[in-house]
Amino acid sequence: MTATLPKPVDTSKLANAQPGIYPYELWSGRYAGRIAAWVPPTYMPRVQQIPGALYSKADQVWTLPKAWPAVLALSAMAKETGLPILPEPSLNAWVTEQAEHWAALTKLAAAYDKDAVKGEDEEFFPHQEADGDWLAYGGGVEPTRGRLLNSETGIGKTAGLINGMRKLEILERGPVLVVAPKKTLRRAWEDDLARFYPEARVEVALGTATQRRKAIERVGAGEADVLVIGWEALRSHTRYAAFPGQALKKCQECGGPQQSEENTVSEARCQAHQKELNKIGWALIVCDELHRAMNNTSNTTQALWGVIKSAPFALRWGATGTPVSTRVEQTWSALHTADPLAWPVKSSWVEYYAETGYNMAGYFETHGFKPQRKEEFQQVYRAISRRRLKAEVLDLPPLIMGGGMIREVEMGKEQASAYKQMRDELIMRVKEGVIVAPSPMVAAGRLTMLASATGYPDPVWEAEAAAVEAENVARAAEGLPPKPLPPIRMLLRLPSGKIDSVIEDLTSGEFDGQQIAMSFESRRLLRLTVEAMQAKGFDADEIACVAGDMTQDACDFDVKEFQAGRKRFMLYTYGAGGTGLTMTAASTLLRVQRTWSPILWKQGLDRVHRIGSEQHKQINVIDYVTAGTIEEKQIDRYGQNTALLDDLTEDWARLLALFDPA
Repeated sequence: MTATLPKPVDTSKLANAQPGIYPYELWSGRYAGRIAAWVPPTYMPRVQQIPGALYSKADQVWTLPKAWPAVLALSAMAKETGLPILPEPSLNAWVTEQAEHWAALTKLAAAYDKDAVKGEDEEFFPHQEADGDWLAYGGGVEPTRGRLLNSETGIGKTAGLINGMRKLEILERGPVLVVAPKKTLRRAWEDDLARFYPEARVEVALGTATQRRKAIERVGAGEADVLVIGWEALRSHTRYAAFPGQALKKCQECGGPQQSEENTVSEARCQAHQKELNKIGWALIVCDELHRAMNNTSNTTQALWGVIKSAPFALRWGATGTPVSTRVEQTWSALHTADPLAWPVKSSWVEYYAETGYNMAGYFETHGFKPQRKEEFQQVYRAISRRRLKAEVLDLPPLIMGGGMIREVEMGKEQASAYKQMRDELIMRVKEGVIVAPSPMVAAGRLTMLASATGYPDPVWEAEAAAVEAENVARAAEGLPPKPLPPIRMLLRLPSGKIDSVIEDLTSGEFDGQQIAMSFESRRLLRLTVEAMQAKGFDADEIACVAGDMTQDACDFDVKEFQAGRKRFMLYTYGAGGTGLTMTAASTLLRVQRTWSPILWKQGLDRVHRIGSEQHKQINVIDYVTAGTIEEKQIDRYGQNTALLDDLTEDWARLLALFDPA
C-alpha cells in the first residue's frame, strides 16, 4: 500500500492482527477525504456492496463516502459478519460527533405536540414552528446540508420552509433560489414571502427567456435576495449535470462536434455551457414539489443537479407530499438532491436497499425495501426527512369516501361498443374513422378515456396525417424513405354515461346549498361536462374552471371567485389544477375521472382538504366509476401505491400513535 502522508493505520500489519473492520480517513490522493475500510480479503465483496464504494488502486483498499449512511452500512456489516469495528481514533471522534448530530436531527424531525394550537397573534402553526427548528438545526449544515420536508399536502409546507429561512437568517449568508411549479410562483411563493418574510426582496422569473435572465441578473447583482423560478424555465438557465450513460448536447466551444450550420448546437441550447444560475453563489436552494425531479434521467432533474453542483456549499431543501410514486428506486433522486456525497450512485443504492427481480414479461423491477436493510435506511431517512400528516397537526373535517360514495356508471350502447372494440382488438371503428392503439400502454390510456365517453379521431390529426402522406408521395418520387405518420389522437364526445350521471346528481337536489369541485383527467371531458351543465340550465357565471387551455390569469380569477363564493362549481384537470391551488370552499368533490399518477391522484384530492377546509363538517368525495372497465383496476392500483408510500413514510404507524389512547 502506498500513501504520500503517514498512514493513520499500519495496514501492513493488519493481516496478522485481530480480524476486523479497520476504517480510517485517507489524507491525500484522488480519494482524499473518503473513508478507507480495510477488512480481511474474504469480506472485501461485502464492502464493495455499500453504496458509493470505490476502489483505490494507490492505497489498495475500498473507500466509502465520509457520510453517515456509509458508517451505518459498516455497522450493519459488522453485525452480519461478527467482525469488530476498530476505527482510527480521529475518525472515531468524528463518528461520535456525527452520532450526536443525527440523533438530535432525528428527534427534531419527529417533534410533534398534538395538544399545541395556533394563537391568534402567532404567524405560524405549531408544526410550522417545528419545521423551522428542524431546518435550522446545526446552522442548516450539520450533520448534512440537505433536508426533505415531506409533510402531507395541504398543511402549509411553504410557510414551514420560510420559517426555516427566518430562523437561519439566511439572507445574511447569500441569495436564495426557489424552484417551484409555474402556477405557484406568485400565488404561493411571492405572496407567502411577502407575508412571512417581508424583508426579503423577491424576484419572480416569468415571461420570456430575456425577461427571466434579467430577473436572475438582478439577484446576482445584489438587487434582490430571493429568486423564484419555475421548473419549466430552470432548464434554460443552467448547465446540466452529466448522468452516466447520457451525453450532453454541447456547442463547439464546450467540445461539441463540428456539424452543418443548421445542426450545430447553439450556446443557448448547450447543456454543458455555464449559464446565469451557475454564476451565483447560492446560500440555499429550495426545491418545491421535488417529485418533479423524481426521474433521474430527465432534463429537469439534470438541470436541477447542474445548479446544485455549481453551488456545492448551498443548503438544499426539498418539499413534496408524495416522495415516492410507484417504485422504491424513485426515492434515490430526492436523496441525491439532498446529499450527493452520501448517495452518489443510483445502481448501487438500488442493489443494496431494494428487493429486485424480473416480472413475468422479463423486465427488471423493484419490489420494495429489503427487510434486512429497511431499518438501516430509516435511521438516516427519519432524520433527513420530516413528515407530518393533516390528521396530526390540523383539525380538518373528515374525508368521507369509498364504499357507498362510489357511484357505478353504466355505459350507453355506442360508448360500450367503442370500449369493447378497443379492449378486444386494439382498434376502434367509429363513424368518423378508425383509431388504432399501437401498443398495450396506448390502449390502456384510450380505454381510460373511453370509460368516460365515446371517442373519435382528432380532425387536426387527420389534416396532419394527410399532409404527411402528400409529402411522402413527393419523397417516393425522389427515392427518399417515407416519413412516419403522426400518432392518432383521440378526442371525446357525447354520449357519456358519466356526464349523464353527474348531471342527474347535480339536478337531484342532493347538493343544494353546497359548493362543488369536480376533477378530471381529460380537458375534453371537462368541457363536455360544462356544455352539459349549461344545457341543463346551470348559469355559465356560476361555473369556474382550471384547465390547460386557459391562461394563468383566467385560472387565478376563477379560483378567487370560487373561494369567495361567487361561483358555485369548480371544474379542474389534474394537470392544470393538481398543485398550487386552494379550493377549500368546496364541501364535496366529484371525481369524474381519476389519474393513473399516484402523485396527481393524492394532490388532486388535497386541493379541497387542506388548511381552510375547517369551515365544513365533512368533505364528501364521490367517485364515478364505469362498471366493467379499466377504472376498477385503477382504484386497486392506487391501493398498491399507497402501501409503497407508507413503506417509506411510515404514515400508518403515525396514525396508530395518534389514535392510541395510551
